[in-house]
This record gives sequence, C-alpha cells and structure tokens, in this order.
Amino acid sequence: IDVSDTTPPQLFNVPEDLTIICGEPVDDALPFAIDNCTPFPSIGLSASTEPLDCGYLFVRTWFVTDDCGNMTSASQTITVLDDTPPQFDYFPEDITVSCGTVPAAESTAPAASDACSSFTLDMTEVSLPGECPVVEIIQRTWTATDGCGNAVSATWTITVSDEQGPEILGVPEDQVLNCGEEVTDAIVFATDDCTTEPVIGLSDLTNPLTCGEEFVRIWTAIDGCGNATTAAQVILFTDTESPVFTVVPEAIEIS
Repeated sequence: IDVSDTTPPQLFNVPEDLTIICGEPVDDALPFAIDNCTPFPSIGLSASTEPLDCGYLFVRTWFVTDDCGNMTSASQTITVLDDTPPQFDYFPEDITVSCGTVPAAESTAPAASDACSSFTLDMTEVSLPGECPVVEIIQRTWTATDGCGNAVSATWTITVSDEQGPEILGVPEDQVLNCGEEVTDAIVFATDDCTTEPVIGLSDLTNPLTCGEEFVRIWTAIDGCGNATTAAQVILFTDTESPVFTVVPEAIEIS
C-alpha cells in the first residue's frame, strides 16, 4: 500500500481580524496545526505593515508545512486607528536677538514624530511691535498634523531688541593744517540695523593751544530707540609763518 500525502495541515486558533487604537497592545496568539501524516508540523510567523491615511494595517500571517511540503497559511489583519496627535521631539527655546540677526525659519524648524501616521509640519508667523529697547516680537507657530487630522501646535517667540547705536561712516581722518587753511567739507552718514534713517548731527569745538589751535568736528547719530554713537575728527592748526606788518608808516622828516 503506497500512502501519499497531498493534504496540507490545518491551522487552528488563528485570531480574528480586529480594530484597535494606536498604542493599544496586541494580544499574543497561539495557533496550532494538525496534519494527517506529519505528527508535529512546524509553524512559522511573518508580519507586515501597510500605511493608511489614518493609521496603518498590521498583518500577522502564520504558515505551516508538513514533511511533504504541503503548506497552509492564515492571516489576521489588525486595523490600527490613530486618535493621538504627533509630538514634538525637539522645539527651540524662546530667544532675544539684535536687529538683522533673526534666524531663518528653515534653520530652526522643530522635529516631530507620530507613532501611527505620516504628518505635515506647517508654520505661521506673526510680527508684533514692541516698546524700546524691544522693537519687534516675532511669533512662529508650528503645527504638526497627521493623516487623521490630529494636530499639535507650539509657538516660538523671538524678541528683537535694539540696544546698539548706529554706525557712522565717512568720517575723515585727523589732519594737521597751517593756520588759515580751509577745512574740507565731509560727507558723513549713518546706518542702523533697526532704524532705516538714523538722525545725524554735527557739532564742533575749538581748543586754543600755545602755538595754534585744535579744532574738533563731532558727529552724533541717534536711532529710533535713542541709542547714540559719536565719531570725531581732530584738526590741528599749527603756526609756522611769521607775522606780517600790514601797516608800516612811511619815512618822514621832522624838526
């Protein structure tokens, strides 16, 4: 009598499909197999995931093979739903910066993750006026939204402060002139990171010296928050020429 084995094993105790919320534990399953020829057929298990717009599918597949290569498989599909928003793994701390040094949004983006779904990260920015020395308050709100519409938001505040005076440009170098020489006009201007057109003014003073005089031109620039910067040019007038008689009486004859 030739006995051939063409009947695959049978799987029992395979759990039914189910739906859970993301993060809920999945019970262990203990399927077993019976075969009419192989006393103890071996059972294997494989698992796979498939992303959904809102959650994902987790599929467990058990397969059993007898000694003659006949195989049977059975699967359980677990639908994992997502009602948990993403979370920020890293979020920048609030900072205070000077004008012109506000970091770019791309360089300071937070890092987020979601246990169940893919997500998008969006940013909105609001600029609010401040009171000196604060000239601007920037609020960047980052929102991470997953495929199920669960969202988490956080706001990063950047305080822009103006505590530095303008920069004065075009001030001529100190000079030494002879008395009576003409002082050349100077084109002096100021720039500031916070104030578009800082106010600039000019004053001067003269200090007498033993031989000549010291003439000082002082430029003062003031920004919108009252921060002031000064720059000066010192001109020394020296006396290298002898006096000149402007009136000399003519020779006369007298008794």
